[in-house]
Amino acid sequence: MIVNSTKTMAADRSQQLEWRTVAEYFKPDAALRDIYVNNTSLADWQATLDRIRERYAPLKFKIDGQPADLPPQVADIFRIRERAAPC
Repeated sequence: MIVNSTKTMAADRSQQLEWRTVAEYFKPDAALRDIYVNNTSLADWQATLDRIRERYAPLKFKIDGQPADLPPQVADIFRIRERAAPC
């Protein structure tokens, strides 16, 4: 699934997707999803992480398969990706 946006979601809430328009892509079928969201900013990623953290805490986070604390800033996760495999 690819989502294209010309505005950052963090700056413009009107760009948020409605669940009914994407729900079919998330139906359980034992497959992992590759989801690409183009034209996003670090602020968009941070807003997404913050919302997930609020709604689904506690979260599990691993680096190279080992449990680790989820960094508070999404920029830290991107830095980790340069040297390891966070999940």
